[in-house]
Amino acid sequence: MPILNKLKNYIKIFKHLHSKAFYFFWLFTAFAILYFLNSSLYSFIFFGILISFLILKISDKRAAILTLVLLGLCPFLLILKDEPLAEFAAIYAYLFLSAAVLTQLKLFSRKEAKKKDNRLPLKILKNINSKRANIIILIFLTLLLFQKILVSRGQIEAGDINFPIYRERVLGNIRFLWNNYGSANGGITMNTFPFVLINSFFNRLLHLSAELTVKFVILEVLLVSLFSAYFLAQRIFKNFIKKDIYLEFCSLLVVIFYIFNPYALNRIFHFYHWIAYLFLPLILLIFIKLIETKKARFAAALAFLLSFIAFSPHYLIYASIMLGLFLIVEIINTLWQNKPGKLNYSNFLKNIANVFICLLCFILFSSHWLIPYVKTSLIENTPRAPGYMLTKEYIEKPIEKINPIIQTLSLNAKSTESKVLNLFFKIFIFILPFVLLAPLFPSLRNKYTIFFSLLGVFAAILSTMPIWHYALYQRLLFDIPYLKNFGWLFRESSRINGLLALSYSFLLAFLFSRVAFKNEFGQKDNLLSKKRKAKLKIEKLNSKIQKMKNDNYV
Repeated sequence: MPILNKLKNYIKIFKHLHSKAFYFFWLFTAFAILYFLNSSLYSFIFFGILISFLILKISDKRAAILTLVLLGLCPFLLILKDEPLAEFAAIYAYLFLSAAVLTQLKLFSRKEAKKKDNRLPLKILKNINSKRANIIILIFLTLLLFQKILVSRGQIEAGDINFPIYRERVLGNIRFLWNNYGSANGGITMNTFPFVLINSFFNRLLHLSAELTVKFVILEVLLVSLFSAYFLAQRIFKNFIKKDIYLEFCSLLVVIFYIFNPYALNRIFHFYHWIAYLFLPLILLIFIKLIETKKARFAAALAFLLSFIAFSPHYLIYASIMLGLFLIVEIINTLWQNKPGKLNYSNFLKNIANVFICLLCFILFSSHWLIPYVKTSLIENTPRAPGYMLTKEYIEKPIEKINPIIQTLSLNAKSTESKVLNLFFKIFIFILPFVLLAPLFPSLRNKYTIFFSLLGVFAAILSTMPIWHYALYQRLLFDIPYLKNFGWLFRESSRINGLLALSYSFLLAFLFSRVAFKNEFGQKDNLLSKKRKAKLKIEKLNSKIQKMKNDNYV
């Protein structure tokens, strides 16, 4: 029958789902499903099916049926437990299964393209674009994860989420900015003008209510951050992963760990920090483009983005640290790969010039708040901080003693009732040292792993400073002249864990790609160095031969 033949063709899509490359995804899914169904008979049934699939390697047809069943069940598992962690685990399982299916679709379309079969289902498979499909998955994932925030009725009233959205709030801050107003946030909020104008335009055009405007802004920021993290991962990993299929996997892995971790989710209602955190990948991507192309327009774009996230002064400092560290690693890498006599000093000077152009543009874009801020804080030596002033008693609160690394990298901010999920979180804690030490492995040593490793170690040390050396942390905040005026920016050391989450996401993807895609993982830098060494050997041999010829001639 024609229908059965079509079904058989689609079943071939799942041919290699029991290969070693998918073991990680299936085990991850097993943990997620066990969380929903622990202490019940269903957990043993699901676990038994997965183990039999991995060990016994059941037939392709049954594998396809099992995949479709699990793929269909994952969203409905949200009904079983109404809590954020249940949604979190279900979405992870759904994402990995979807990625597995998309990969098989792409592989199947390539194989069938060689057979020159013109049937309609195969024509559809041939035209599948894995990148577009992955972006669709990310958008669907965002809607699914934030469905309670975006779909539920009522106004979102929490923290700073409404401050940069309402025009009255922004316009009101201009008047206080130049009248010695005692809050730094008042002036820095001015940088949200483009953001406010765009959302106000859509608010008027579509006659949206206040609650819908806030939810639209949340969705808008999420989608921008998804694309920025995705394209940054694509840009970095394309130098090391040969096949597009595996490149897509690593990009998805980076995005889900960077966007959907408890640090990011807990910052949603602290809107200033959340939006600045989500724009970090885009800032780093433009900076990489600036170094590669050496074009001034990227310097101007980078300055605009830095001035845009300046309404979170914390992340203005963190982003500057990130870019400065990347520039240092890039300079050292260039000096290491080239001999001093063959170093291209013109490119080096262009990079330095572009950095200064970026700095000048940033001062130009932010002069409206930099001038009164510097005048008040430095010249008059008057602290400009929020209404609550930072005190020694404030940072001695018990909540500041909690290890922020565990909160960020265990993918959970609090302990849960599920023993299975807690064990899973602890596994990620044990992975942390291996991830941060990735550059020590020769096969993983490159400028990106070195940069992310240094960034993660720096963030880990600074975020835990109140725990391991409280006296030093206190001295930095209160005893250094002028710096103590800005000490309130560092009153919560765990905020720098945004840099730690960024480094952790990319280093984990590097480590995973090296283990799972061993045969497909190759570093172009190493290949170039090998070619360079071979070329030098050939040149030496040619010089020796020429010398021998000259000696014989004499």
